[in-house]
Amino acid sequence: MSRTRSLASLLTDIRWQADQLGAVLRHDDASLTRALNQSIQRYREWFSEQGSPLYLTPHAGVLTVGATAPYAYGTLDMSLWAPAPLHVYQMEVTVNGRVYDVPPIPWEQRNAYQGHVGQLFTAQQPGVPLGFFRIGNTLGIAPAPDGAYPYTVWYMPSLADLATSGDTFDGVAGYEDWLTWDVLIKIIVRDNTPEVYQMAVGERDRAQADILQRLRQDRPSVTRRIDMRGARARRGFIR
Repeated sequence: MSRTRSLASLLTDIRWQADQLGAVLRHDDASLTRALNQSIQRYREWFSEQGSPLYLTPHAGVLTVGATAPYAYGTLDMSLWAPAPLHVYQMEVTVNGRVYDVPPIPWEQRNAYQGHVGQLFTAQQPGVPLGFFRIGNTLGIAPAPDGAYPYTVWYMPSLADLATSGDTFDGVAGYEDWLTWDVLIKIIVRDNTPEVYQMAVGERDRAQADILQRLRQDRPSVTRRIDMRGARARRGFIR
């Protein structure tokens, strides 16, 4: 499903909703476009945080075997990926022909995967990746891979700002209403009209709740967590 809207039409929607179709001096197109692009970025982040892959893109490759000196974990360089990653959401690796999810782990746990499961003070042991964490343009892979495993990373790419009147944004199914109200809130703050601020926030929240309901209809909720770490250990993938 796709419902692209041009920058020109989005600016018209914002001005119409704000009852400022002629106020091009105080709220010029350049300022509104900058505010709109900021709202688009936050919208994409929120949308992805709800578990939707709509704005994500995959990057595939093969992991390098072993730890990356001087670290106790492996690393994956993302600096040359195109488009550049903003946020990394999911990772998966293929082991013996089967694809397994690799969840994000806290940076503080980067050194907690060096030995055998349940043995804290063994020599450093590579293994099947159990988690990833991000530092700048580098993904840390823990434990260090013991094989050249194929991987796929799902991430939100950078997005060029809307700049010309014909540039478009995919509103999917009228979701651009959220953008209209979010920019309108910024206009209200600048115009110092607090009497309509809560109304605009309420309308944005209503649009957000409507989007969230549709996302839930398209995406089943996870009611039972699978112990992937335990499952892999029982199958002998963790050594």
